[in-house]
Amino acid sequence: MPVPATKYTDLIHAVNDIVTSGRRDEVALMRIRRQAERLLDADRIGALTVLGAVAGLLGDEKTMHARHLAVLELTDGSYEALYNYANTLGWAGNFSSTLAMAKQAYEASHDPAALDLMIIAAHALGLASLFRTLCAQWLESTGRPHELETGEPPAGHIRDSVMARLEDDMSRNAELWTRLSNV
Repeated sequence: MPVPATKYTDLIHAVNDIVTSGRRDEVALMRIRRQAERLLDADRIGALTVLGAVAGLLGDEKTMHARHLAVLELTDGSYEALYNYANTLGWAGNFSSTLAMAKQAYEASHDPAALDLMIIAAHALGLASLFRTLCAQWLESTGRPHELETGEPPAGHIRDSVMARLEDDMSRNAELWTRLSNV
């Protein structure tokens, strides 16, 4: 029996609704995970994408990465797979990795949605110079200022909530940080 084409869309929208609500509803996330697991045979890519997102929100980074890396492999690194992975990384609070993955997605497509993720990540990390550069790209691409532009973080400011993850990311991704600092 075929699964309706909208099942993946319904599940990812349900995940997004949880994220935008600002509350971590673990019961709803577990329900979504079970539904995505049932979808694996009919829509492996969609199911793995949802499973990666749910794992990220539940703090299971190993599973989050494994699911998204599987999608990247199945899709030969498609824009959608890169974008979805970047989005999940952001939901999980891993902004430096969000920035790197969203950059790959943007380079593959020049889709403003990927540029938006880069701007959000640069803002969250307090990378003021990069933030301004990306906002200028946004203005050129969309014809309007980015909504975060008026809330630019002060130079050198890093939110306390991301400091530990930033230090870890900087040590594990020294080459990426060197390249980003030269942007």
